[in-house]
Amino acid sequence: SALIHAGPVPEFGRVEPTGRALLEDACRGVEALDDALRARLHARLAADIVAANDMGQIGRAIALSNDAAGAARRADDFGALAQALMVGLYAAALGMVGPGSAPETSVPSPHEILEAAERGGALDVVMQIRHTRAVFMFGVGHAEAFGAESDALAAVASSSSVPEALWLTDALAAMRATVEGRFAEGRELMDRALATGIRMQLTNAVPVHVSQQIMWHALKGSLVELLPVIDDFVVDHPGGVTWRPVRALARLEGGDHLAARAEFEGFVANGLAAAEAGVHCRSYGAGLAALTAALGDRDVAARLYEIISRRGEVWIVDGCTTLGPWALTLGLLAQASGRPGDAAAHFEEAIRVGHGMRSRPIVARAQSLLVETWLAHAPDATTRERATTMLADAERTARELDLRDTLARVERLRATMAMRPTASGNAFRREGDFWTVRFANAAIRLRDGKGVRYLATLLAAPGQEFHVLQLASRGGTPATVPARGLADLSLSREDGTLADAADDRARREYRARLADVQDELDEAERFHDLGRIERLRAEQDQFVAAIASGLRGRTRPGGPAETARKAVTKVLRTQIGKLLEVHPALGRHLRESVRMGTVCEYRPTTPVHWEL
Repeated sequence: SALIHAGPVPEFGRVEPTGRALLEDACRGVEALDDALRARLHARLAADIVAANDMGQIGRAIALSNDAAGAARRADDFGALAQALMVGLYAAALGMVGPGSAPETSVPSPHEILEAAERGGALDVVMQIRHTRAVFMFGVGHAEAFGAESDALAAVASSSSVPEALWLTDALAAMRATVEGRFAEGRELMDRALATGIRMQLTNAVPVHVSQQIMWHALKGSLVELLPVIDDFVVDHPGGVTWRPVRALARLEGGDHLAARAEFEGFVANGLAAAEAGVHCRSYGAGLAALTAALGDRDVAARLYEIISRRGEVWIVDGCTTLGPWALTLGLLAQASGRPGDAAAHFEEAIRVGHGMRSRPIVARAQSLLVETWLAHAPDATTRERATTMLADAERTARELDLRDTLARVERLRATMAMRPTASGNAFRREGDFWTVRFANAAIRLRDGKGVRYLATLLAAPGQEFHVLQLASRGGTPATVPARGLADLSLSREDGTLADAADDRARREYRARLADVQDELDEAERFHDLGRIERLRAEQDQFVAAIASGLRGRTRPGGPAETARKAVTKVLRTQIGKLLEVHPALGRHLRESVRMGTVCEYRPTTPVHWEL
């Protein structure tokens, strides 16, 4: 009865309390069962533990699967043996066991599992192993082998009508079509898979459909259009935690920089372990990496780079969803951590593996990012010629497939190249009482003053946030060394408050409190305390909202930050206004790239190289 209630396949990323309780209760009487039933019961409970991402019980799960395999061999039950062996394979694929992990265990061979499943007539396991082999082949970038395994799964579906096989056949085909840029076909297939899954009452159908919608929009560069769907899934579904970084990325794409930053602080506070191992660690890690790169956090980018560079597979694949090749993610992280040479090498690798998987959207995105890396560092004539050809290729694909972010990047890069027909000569240098300023092949001289110095400080650290009290304190000192932004701001005056600036101490407090809430939430989920889970999630959301409010830099009327904000904003606006008259191109660039307020920042849409 417990096995029938639980079903043959657990829902990954989620615990179904009643099913788990029935399995646990049945296992307490396992000594009275014959070996065949004992094997199936222990294998199913072990699978439930692995699917629930219960890292604290992985040792128990492996012990249960080993016991199940032994019982199945004694009973000569090859179907039960295949089920038991699948647990070890899933645990290894999710990074829960293997070299250097605890517990150490041997990983079953996919061929061994397939052979046992076919011999025992266990079509549900044949379906699982065919899907697993297909995903593995996709992950290593072997397009032909992926196609062969997908076709084999389709054959199982057509000959047996196993519900999961019918559903997975369409879901895999949807992934393949989407990654190749056949977006209309991919959307039709994923919707058909959802309809099949709902009709067959498959627990994984809805979360897989949401993840495939995320894949579809991410490859098109239109995540912000899916934000309501992602938000509902994150809030309502236990497996939604996987997509929290992607939700923040969608918010950032929609212009909500502060909410995205607040969520990012929470992820960092909870640590990076979820990006290394566990259910959907690949999607979580890729989403967090993209968010980190978009926010320009150099320190976290370097840490994630080290974690992700240890991965053995080529493509980011979870279930029936891919977010592209790891080389693309590593390139973004290298770029964000100040390693342009490594970034270029990774983007070139992403182009190569994209061609190998016939993924036109990935090739076009990687081409545009590679050109962006080249143009940020004064390319020579040969590199500029390569960049022109590569941009033309990327633009053709982006226009044909309607790749929003890639097309926008191509247009920005074309504008940059038009402004810099020769090697970059942009300069912002102080020479005595004057500054030499050169931009877009036109040079001017500016008299020294606060406005010029504020601009020099911002230009020296693109993407860094500076509180107005920092800029005001630097008004009398030329910015020869870039300041490090809000993370290093510490107010000494008595009336400087957290509302005036988010300093190091405040960030530590934010992260520590978020970590405490997450620990309590993890414990509640382990004990399936639904009431407590709901309360803690609400508290977590409220705290993130509070952080976002704090990061907005609220100021007290008449306080030092409010006074500095008014003064610095007036000086910057006046200086940029003068530049619009004497150097229109530079004035327009700064008007579009300099953000003013309690926090000021220089963030050009396309990287600009300055001699400072």
